[in-house]
Amino acid sequence: MNKWYNKVRTPIETSYKIIKSFLIFTSSRNWLFRLFVLAILIYTLYLLLKGTTSKEDFRLLLIILLLQENYHFTRIFS
Repeated sequence: MNKWYNKVRTPIETSYKIIKSFLIFTSSRNWLFRLFVLAILIYTLYLLLKGTTSKEDFRLLLIILLLQENYHFTRIFS
């Protein structure tokens, strides 16, 4: 039983560890700081897409991202 548990549990814990390394981490409860982090992310996205998309396309992309029900940045404000 213990071998089976370790065989199943170890990859699960490793995958969670890897996933968490890519998430934004802030222990701040200050909403202004979290808003600043979100602004930096949006600005970085803008810089990456600046040469390949128009302003209107970028605005539409942001609207789509911000209005999704499964929007991942809601963790920043919670």
